[in-house]
Parts: sequence; structure tokens; C-alpha cells
Amino acid sequence: MPHSTCRSGNGLRPGRNLTEAEKEAGVRHHVVLSIVGVDQVPDHGYRRAKVAQEEAVRNSGVPYSIVRATQFFEFIAPVMDMTTEGTDVHLPSLRLRPVASADVAAAVAVADAAVGEPSYGVRDIAGPEVERARPAR
Repeated sequence: MPHSTCRSGNGLRPGRNLTEAEKEAGVRHHVVLSIVGVDQVPDHGYRRAKVAQEEAVRNSGVPYSIVRATQFFEFIAPVMDMTTEGTDVHLPSLRLRPVASADVAAAVAVADAAVGEPSYGVRDIAGPEVERARPAR
């Protein structure tokens, strides 16, 4: 089933549409893929939509599990490219725990196949190593 984020309005209508369709279809377990810490910094448009998606699923009455992942390892290079101008990288000092997308897919599959029992909660998944990104001096 497709995720419920979009750019229209406050993001709640698409979530309601999805959960209403799930109820009609008899969906027994909705698994949401989200972002670690998304509810702590929800002011960015995409993050705001993910928070709205989580809230819509929580309030839908459809059994659910939420799997939140850190940055996918495979996306680190594109993110670095987006923050680079010439030889200058414009990135704040931060710590990352990138995770392989295959590990995230496995966590989502386990959440879905866990005897069909929704957790009604959040599971965070992160890579095994903390990487530090530091701005050039």
C-alpha cells in the first residue's frame, strides 16, 4: 500500500483516505517506514508530512507498527553532493549512524511478519557505527 505523505494541505487528508481504505479492505497491520527523531524536528516539510502520516495511522483504528530508520547509507553521497558548491561543503557538524537500506527492508519485513502482531509503537533502527561529519576549516 502506498505511503500517505503528499504536498497537499496539512498532510492529514491523504492519511485519512489511506486509513479509511485500509479499514474497508480489512487491513490487519499497517507498517509505517519513518525517520528516527522525526517528531523532535518536525518543522521541515517532509518531516512534517512524516509526523502527520504517523499520527494518522496511530489515530486510524487500524493496527500498526512504526519502523523509524536513520539515514540510509546509500543516500550519504547524494546528500553530500547537495551540500557541496565547488570544493566547499556546507554542512553542520553532526553525527550520523547510517544504516544499509537492506537492513531497513529486513526490519520492515520483520515488523510485518512478526506473527501478524502489530506493536502499536515505534521501533528505531540505526547503523552499527557512528560517523562524524565535520565542516572543513
